Amino acid sequence: MPRLLRSTGSEAARLKILRTESHVSAQWANASFMHYLHLIDYEGRANAMDVIPWCCVPFSQQGIERYCALNAFQAYKPYIMEKLSTCESVIIPMLLKKLLHVCELLNIFSDNEEIVSLYFDVLNCLYDRCYEEPSLFKSIWNKVCVTNFVKTAIFEKLMVKSPKYNSPRFLKYVLEIANSANFDLHSFPFCPVTSALLNGNSEYMRILLQYGFEQNAQRLTVYNKYFLPCANPLYDLLKSPLETRTSSRTAVITEILLLLIIIVSCKSIRKRLSIVDCFRLLWNSLSYPFITEQELQNEVCKYFTCYNMCNLQRSYPANAEQFFRLVELYSEMLPESENILQPRTLKHLCRCVVRRQLKKAWNLPHGIQSLPVPNFIRSYLILK
Repeated sequence: MPRLLRSTGSEAARLKILRTESHVSAQWANASFMHYLHLIDYEGRANAMDVIPWCCVPFSQQGIERYCALNAFQAYKPYIMEKLSTCESVIIPMLLKKLLHVCELLNIFSDNEEIVSLYFDVLNCLYDRCYEEPSLFKSIWNKVCVTNFVKTAIFEKLMVKSPKYNSPRFLKYVLEIANSANFDLHSFPFCPVTSALLNGNSEYMRILLQYGFEQNAQRLTVYNKYFLPCANPLYDLLKSPLETRTSSRTAVITEILLLLIIIVSCKSIRKRLSIVDCFRLLWNSLSYPFITEQELQNEVCKYFTCYNMCNLQRSYPANAEQFFRLVELYSEMLPESENILQPRTLKHLCRCVVRRQLKKAWNLPHGIQSLPVPNFIRSYLILK
């Protein structure tokens, strides 16, 4: 059997390591979860028994038990994932039930990082197999996504481009199954719409909006991740309206000012254009009136008049004049906006009402295709 440490200068330390190694071996072989795993999946238990990674073994009793459980799961997981990838479709529900049972026995649900990784591995496997069963998706989510940390981490991972998990088709697959299961993904503690906006991910933005996603109260968290590392003092002043749970007009004005700062700070012209494209898509889904340039200028004047701006010298914009030049970009971002405050067009407001009702009925975007309207109106409703 391999040793934790090949040589040591202290005989006491060597004996302690030997005792720990012996204890881990006994724990590994005789742990209750191994017996349960034997009953659930004999072959899976055999695979898990063959792998005892002798590194970073803790010395406490509780630590050893946790160490054994995690490593038993990490040895079992590749085996069950291979089964999921190759088995007949009718066997998939049974294998997933077995996998979730093992997670429960080993208390894997308390390990946030491990459970997020497991969720994406399972979902990616089902996606590769084109397996679509709403009730199964719902049961996996309810078992796995217990804490807000896990829910947030999963959505963040969905919104970041990754060759392994993420593509617009993969996001669409997740939203499609959630819709079929009448499963509400909109109220979780993360704002995927704001994430897509700040990353300039127009493909993801279009998909999210088509499935009825809106900005929520967690948008501030996304802005914090962008601005706090930059230590921009202007952000501390502008962010306060975003801290309210309701989206007031002041909060919308503030968010546009922050977005203008982000756009002008982008070194990539392509990303600038992508953020502007996302911004236009977002406003196509909103019902409230366009923000006017005058409103933006008034907000700028308020901040530069009421607060001491001497600490902004190293940031941009550092004064009201620079900010006014940024505001001029707004009319280029939304050419259809007006210089006077007025309601949106009746055509647009009708689109918002129709989409809202279809969303309530869990029938967005597919319900649009069944409406008795011409194709060009369907395209308008689906935000194409």
